[in-house]
Amino acid sequence: MGGRRAMTVALVVALTIAVAFEVVLAGRVGLLEDRLREALRNSSDAHAGVFVPTFVEATLNGDSIVIAKPGERQLLFFLTTTCPYCRATVPVWNELSREFASRRGVTVLGVVLDSAHRAQEYRDELDIHFPLVVLEDRRYAVLMRANTVPLTMIIDGVTGRMVHARSGELVGSAAVDSIRTAIVNPTPWEGASISLPPPISVSSPEDGQ
Repeated sequence: MGGRRAMTVALVVALTIAVAFEVVLAGRVGLLEDRLREALRNSSDAHAGVFVPTFVEATLNGDSIVIAKPGERQLLFFLTTTCPYCRATVPVWNELSREFASRRGVTVLGVVLDSAHRAQEYRDELDIHFPLVVLEDRRYAVLMRANTVPLTMIIDGVTGRMVHARSGELVGSAAVDSIRTAIVNPTPWEGASISLPPPISVSSPEDGQ
């Protein structure tokens, strides 16, 4: 009788340990899956710390402009002319443009992932206040991790890296204030001395007209 009871107790203990081990293992697998998903997102999505190559584009008005220009902090708005969330975000982008366009060392720029003709119509229809460039060559959009729109991005002019990137419509004061804070506050690596490659010309002013 005592032997059976001991065996039962031992079996219950063994099953309890097995269940506990399975729970712990499932938790670790879930954690690993979460980390893998995060790593995959970071490998393709825009986020702070991503290096942005320097290149030259032309605005719709024909002015040449350097993307990721050394020594200049840039506030970039990525959009398409058919995106309803981009359209809804334009008034907020206009507000940020009015606030920071005249700030020394800051450039505000819209990046349209569409044709120049559609971009011009879009600008006129929505009364966009910031200059627009058109990235018809999507390879540069991929390099800048502009995989989704609307996308609001801030590039540090010292390192050429993103210091802030926010996907989706800017809704609410907290979202807008996060952009303001990222523009105004220095980044941990500001003041560092680095060597940047010369800009690559990908279009002429005539192409953007």
